[in-house]
Amino acid sequence: MSRGNGVDDVRRWQVPGRVNLIGEHLDHNGGAALPIAIDRSLLVKARRRDDGVVNVWSRGERASLSVDVSPGDVTGWSAYVAGVVWALRCAGVSVSGADLVLESTLPVGAGLSSSAALTCGVALALDDLAGAGRSREELALVAQRAENDFVGAPTGLMDQYAVLFAQDGHA
Repeated sequence: MSRGNGVDDVRRWQVPGRVNLIGEHLDHNGGAALPIAIDRSLLVKARRRDDGVVNVWSRGERASLSVDVSPGDVTGWSAYVAGVVWALRCAGVSVSGADLVLESTLPVGAGLSSSAALTCGVALALDDLAGAGRSREELALVAQRAENDFVGAPTGLMDQYAVLFAQDGHA
């Protein structure tokens, strides 16, 4: 991550995708899993806004949403971003707005945790832009809540933990 000082400063966060050596889909049921990070990732470029608007660009598409978003307000791929905004605000983080550019080498729907990378990367960016200082554990829970309660995707915490805590050369 690179830091800046003003509204126009662009910062960057990169989070990896993951594969499982053992236990695919077992984390939903409390089973053991052994994930590892891969060399494909999501890059979030972000700058703060103070007008209550979150604009997001990804793969040639653009979405714009209010920071006062609620479940059911947004559908499609941008619902994952909206879910993070909503979950962060529920957790007490003052999200004032942001411009986000998402660049990914993770194929969508390939089982490499592209949605966890998206929600975790956006959570890292928005939390930092707000100066909230939430821990990675707290951000993993925010990302999970965004997927579960806003998007409606039933996920355990393994993907979020793997994305936020992965280290090169370690499982």
